[in-house]
Amino acid sequence: PSLSPSSLPSLSTKHVLAAGIRSEEGPNENDVVLLKDGKTLLCVIRVDGGDGTPHSYHSPYLLATSTDMAKTWTFKQAPPALLSARPRALVLDGGTLIVSGGRPGLGVWVSKDGFGDHWEAFDIPTEHNKLMADPTQRFCGAFLNANSSLGWAQTGAYTALAPLSPTTAVVCYDRQGAGSGGYRKGMPADCGVNGSQVYCLRFTAE
Repeated sequence: PSLSPSSLPSLSTKHVLAAGIRSEEGPNENDVVLLKDGKTLLCVIRVDGGDGTPHSYHSPYLLATSTDMAKTWTFKQAPPALLSARPRALVLDGGTLIVSGGRPGLGVWVSKDGFGDHWEAFDIPTEHNKLMADPTQRFCGAFLNANSSLGWAQTGAYTALAPLSPTTAVVCYDRQGAGSGGYRKGMPADCGVNGSQVYCLRFTAE
């Protein structure tokens, strides 16, 4: 196999600002998928995951789409729930588009239309706690449905996605005593856990 140069332009801070999106970090962590029409590329990009200065914003993802084999791109900001550190994206054989990630929250977002025009949001800690019989293995109540204003995290919010069938996928994620980057300031004492654990949650997107 060989690799040839791509005509992909840089997805830079200039492009983020041109799309009217505020950013201190600029675009960095990302994932890209080919949507169900077989011609539209979607690149989901972190623009502010809490590591910027001086404000440490947690901003929704940037969604970049291309219909000409990555020669040109259009940009828009994802809905507020879709934030903010390393996104993972997956298209199931049935056409459903799935994105996972977060910080300070931890979520899975499902677009049944396959193009990200409409999203359903699922809070992973909430779903995790429903299934986890052992209370010591659950996320703390204060972390459920976390949003950008929380200020601390019980996870690094780095996830992984894999397909299991045309309508079923698995998402893997971590639970930590302190989130990635040390986001522990303001964390209630009962939310601290020793070490880290990784869990995988199977779900159906129909």
